[in-house]
Amino acid sequence: MKKSTKTSTILIGITVFLGIIMQIDLYIGFMKATGKTKALYGLKHLLHSILPFAISSFILALIFALFSVFLKEKLKNLIAPVILMIIGYLVLKLPFWLWFS
Repeated sequence: MKKSTKTSTILIGITVFLGIIMQIDLYIGFMKATGKTKALYGLKHLLHSILPFAISSFILALIFALFSVFLKEKLKNLIAPVILMIIGYLVLKLPFWLWFS
């Protein structure tokens, strides 16, 4: 496994971690909210303070993964980062906090 693939995997791990923290924080805030605040709580997902860091980590991981492809990295070494990227994208975009309320 080359350095760019390892870096991509680490950055995606950071993205997933930040996404999970953001989802937990949104869930706790949603459970404390009442009335009109609950109705518009989905907008807070877009304005969360962790989101820019998670998105930048995701983009950097994507760049490193593409760099690994151009360096002719073995396909079996790219499977883990690609699967983690899909999970990271889903954690950032889907409202898991809403599913548990």
